[in-house]
Amino acid sequence: MWRLGTVPYLNADPLAAALRQPDAALLVGDAVELAATVPSLLLQTLLDGELDAALVSVGGILPHPELRILPGMGIISRGPVRSIQLYCRKPLREVRRVALDASSRSAVALTRVLFAECWRLSPEFVTLPPDLPRMLEEADAALLIGNPALHANEELASGGWAGLGVQGLDLGGVWQELTGLPFVYAVWAARPGRDLERLSRVLHHAKEWGTRRRELLAARGAEELGLPYRVTLDYLTEAIHYDLGPAERAGMERFCELAVRHGVLPASSSVRFAESAAVCG
Repeated sequence: MWRLGTVPYLNADPLAAALRQPDAALLVGDAVELAATVPSLLLQTLLDGELDAALVSVGGILPHPELRILPGMGIISRGPVRSIQLYCRKPLREVRRVALDASSRSAVALTRVLFAECWRLSPEFVTLPPDLPRMLEEADAALLIGNPALHANEELASGGWAGLGVQGLDLGGVWQELTGLPFVYAVWAARPGRDLERLSRVLHHAKEWGTRRRELLAARGAEELGLPYRVTLDYLTEAIHYDLGPAERAGMERFCELAVRHGVLPASSSVRFAESAAVCG
């Protein structure tokens, strides 16, 4: 029995939905037990040894040498991502205080890196619950991730919060413009010592099952989240990618380099793959 952890976001469904099925053992080749929580809490559960592997934020695992990334799969953007958004009520050059939704360490770290590397700014960062109007009452800009960001995009597109004068900035798009590389938000990570090749095969089977059913997952996500189907379908089929290859590895290395340079991650941070684990295709 594999003890696995995932996140309660639509973008994880193509990697994790098979693991929630009643016949998961038949679908992926092994028995699994799946838990779901936000990325920032999931990492600690993995570090505490309560899970064999978890779909965790890249920004969270890079400082932990005891963890290994399982190859070939992740939650990735190759341009605009839709769900990692910085909402500003002032021009960027006038931003002095940024409210962060701390649910994802990758998104928070990316925000800090972009302010330092791309915009040459050093605002004050504060952590607040993911409620955009309230965040913008206390800050000049606000970071939202995941499902709350998708909802905020729709609210803004329909004319909501007009009095706030909010402009959204897609951080996946900014990263791609800055580096020319994809950005990897989350990966399956595990501790060495288990049969990581076998575990990797299980998770690749889950990925194959889920990515073939993205239209179905998008329809279910639209109903559960109260979003238009066109939004969830575009998100799962165009904005988010799930194959982690050489370009994605290069993007992770570049992110690690910049995050260390700007003091966002400790100097000991590095990208460590479980190289003995099979890359299934």
